[in-house]
Amino acid sequence: MSSEGIMALMQANTRAVEFSNRAFQAVRLSDHQTAVSLHRQALALKLKAYPETSVQAALTFNGLGESLIALGEFLAAEEVLSKALRVYDYEEYGGLGQGPRFDAAVARENMAQVREAQGRFADAVELRKRGKTRGQICCPNMQRAGCFFCRASNHALDVRAYFTALLCVRPRIGPDIKGPAERK
Repeated sequence: MSSEGIMALMQANTRAVEFSNRAFQAVRLSDHQTAVSLHRQALALKLKAYPETSVQAALTFNGLGESLIALGEFLAAEEVLSKALRVYDYEEYGGLGQGPRFDAAVARENMAQVREAQGRFADAVELRKRGKTRGQICCPNMQRAGCFFCRASNHALDVRAYFTALLCVRPRIGPDIKGPAERK
């Protein structure tokens, strides 16, 4: 590749990072539509410099998936999160096992939320269980500080109860199911 080509790739990557940073700022402002647009722009640039199976692309696929979940676009979220999991997930689950384990845990949790929204609770449990034996489960409440893998935070008991419920028993949803107040 020529030096001009290398320079063009470096500039494209720099611009992609800028778009990604702006997308994460939009998410903090709950402007998910803008975040989706910015993530897509970042992805287009990243895919010029990296393959779809790169950690760089997976990071953007995951961010895009999170914003699509927030907009209720679960099929689109499923598509991009599948690409992120292809990179991050363990080899025994068909992934490449690349990238930080935190990013893998977040991508699995995001896909589990998609599965729950689709009514596919058993699939959501299976996704979360993938990281359980390795201590790599990400709390679904990313607003709480210190919550990586749900073990070093002040809400450990809440999280333990939450994951016990999600990983062991998932109640059916329907009019014949009584809530906690009605069971007493």
